[in-house]
Amino acid sequence: MNTFRIRQSSAALSLCFLLAAGFLENAGLIQNLRGTVKILNRKSLEDTACECYGIIQHFNGSLGLK
Repeated sequence: MNTFRIRQSSAALSLCFLLAAGFLENAGLIQNLRGTVKILNRKSLEDTACECYGIIQHFNGSLGLK
């Protein structure tokens, strides 16, 4: 699934989300429009993420959640 809905109340919880979304959108990795975030380039998005992403993916995989 490459498209996610973001509720206004969820986005309002963090200015960091708005800043990060703007950065990622300017880099062409996501599209953020009216509460919908669409991943445009998953590989580059994963490469841009901190090492936490890989750790979480590994942990989720060990739980069968991948």
